[in-house]
Amino acid sequence: MQALGAIDRPAAVSAMNAINRVILRSAFMPLFLGSSLSSLALAIIAFARWDEPGSGAMLAGGVIYLVGMLFVTMRFNVRLNNVLAASDPASDAASWSNYLDRWTRWNHMRTLACTAALILFIVAIIGSTVLRSLFGRPLGSALTGTGVRVLAYIVSSVLGLAILAFIWLA
Repeated sequence: MQALGAIDRPAAVSAMNAINRVILRSAFMPLFLGSSLSSLALAIIAFARWDEPGSGAMLAGGVIYLVGMLFVTMRFNVRLNNVLAASDPASDAASWSNYLDRWTRWNHMRTLACTAALILFIVAIIGSTVLRSLFGRPLGSALTGTGVRVLAYIVSSVLGLAILAFIWLA
């Protein structure tokens, strides 16, 4: 966003509108929707297994992700993008400056929410038996206890970093 703020306003508005059009048909959308559905599923599982260790962190992570990423995106960033798309790229500098400031602020909020959710999911994985009970015995004795936690930690870290990278670069 700093790069867009540093170039000619009509070019920056055109570039941002192009980014917003392309992202709707990119690999970002399945990841965006999939991570939201995954977070919802984790929150539901945590609620259903409330008595198990790590459930609170998993529920909090799911809710924070849904509110801080999905809701903020739809309520603020997408609305700002729609207003920008309907505007004249040569319009006054104040409207572009306002868009840039507000969009960036909400994007930082999404980044913080994703980071907090990732940390809470990791805490839930490390401190719980929920994941192990989801996998059951079919994974065999090679992936019980610590093995499942390490595998889950690696998978969640990679997915979390991918989500953060997409949000940061979007």
